[in-house]
Amino acid sequence: MRVFLCVAVFAASLCVLPAAAQNRQPPPSQDADRLYENCVNGETLDERQHIAACTQAIASRLFTGEELGGLYLARSEFHFDTGNFDAQLMDADQASRLLPNAPEPFFARGLAYTRKNDLTRALPEFDAAIARDAAFADAYLERGYVYLYQGDDGRALTDFSEAVRNDAMNPESFVGRGKIYLKRNQNREAVSEFTRAAGMDDQNPEALYGRGLAQKRMGDARRGDADIAAAKRIEPMIAAYFEPLGIKE
Repeated sequence: MRVFLCVAVFAASLCVLPAAAQNRQPPPSQDADRLYENCVNGETLDERQHIAACTQAIASRLFTGEELGGLYLARSEFHFDTGNFDAQLMDADQASRLLPNAPEPFFARGLAYTRKNDLTRALPEFDAAIARDAAFADAYLERGYVYLYQGDDGRALTDFSEAVRNDAMNPESFVGRGKIYLKRNQNREAVSEFTRAAGMDDQNPEALYGRGLAQKRMGDARRGDADIAAAKRIEPMIAAYFEPLGIKE
C-alpha cells in the first residue's frame, strides 16, 4: 500500500553528494555499468547508500535520455523509502521529463503528493500513470485511496476492483474494498474482503482490525475482539487508519 532537495538541474551539484566527490573527474566510461548497477540494483546497500550511489551516477554525466531518467526514478524511490517526499518529487519530475511515456514517474509523483496530503495534485498524477499503463494495479490502488479519502466511495470501489483484477495477490486492494463496505455497514461483505487480505498476510493490522469491527457489528464479539486485539499488538495506533473515514470501534 506506501518519494526529494536540491534544484532539479542534472544533479551535477546535488547536495547529498559529498563536496570532495563533486570535484572529481568523471569516471571512465567503462565504469558506467557499475555506476548504474550500484544505483538501481545494489543489493547490499541501504536506502541512503542507494541515494548516494544514484547521485554519483547522475553526477558522472555518463548517462543521458532513458538511462538518466532511470537513475532519477530509482533515486526517487529511495527518497520515498526515507520519507523525503520533496526530494522524491523533484527526482520524479526529472524522470517524467526524460521518460514521458513511462507510467512510473507519474506514479512516483502521485505517491509524493499523497504522502504530503495534497490529494488534489495526486489525482491527476495517478490518472497520467494509468493513461500510460491501463494495467498498472498499484496506480489504481493509490488512486482508489485518494477517492476514498475524498469521500467518493463509488470511484474508490471501482479502482480497488481494477487493482484486484490486475493484481489479485495484493492484500491492500481487498483492505480498501473492506473499508468501503464498513462505511456502508455492509459487514458481511467487509468480513469477506478483510479475510481475503488476512489470508495473504496474517500480520496485516488493517485486515485484522477491519474484520474485527465488522464481526462485532454482526454480533460476534468474541472473534471481533480477538481480531482487534491482534491488530493492536501489531500496530497500536491502528484505529487512526480508520477514524478519518468515520469508522470507529
